[in-house]
Amino acid sequence: MREARVRVRIGKPGEDRWIEAEARLDKCSWCTVIPEKLSKELGLKPLAFRNIVLPDGSGRRLPVTLIQVNLLGRETVAMASITPGEEILIGSAVLEDLGLELDSKTGELRASKPAGLLKLSLR
Repeated sequence: MREARVRVRIGKPGEDRWIEAEARLDKCSWCTVIPEKLSKELGLKPLAFRNIVLPDGSGRRLPVTLIQVNLLGRETVAMASITPGEEILIGSAVLEDLGLELDSKTGELRASKPAGLLKLSLR
């Protein structure tokens, strides 16, 4: 199982304002995606644009912003593409940063390491 559905809190970095919603986790997708409607509700502004490839192989140029993500009590700031759709998609980059993994057999989301763990070689 490469996907699951969870409740997630999305916020604007630096502000204590959150929206809780259902999101799809997809460990095969690197990108995180939020709907334009959610972006407007939180007052998020596009910071740049990014070219992405959709599952059907077609490409799109989408605005990108920063969001705060809270999932299973773990929190991080992440880059998210803004789409005209309705679905929130949490990609593998956010799961990795939060130290979470999606069990392929059960679809359960669980902690795999401390959140924000950064492995550096200091030589």
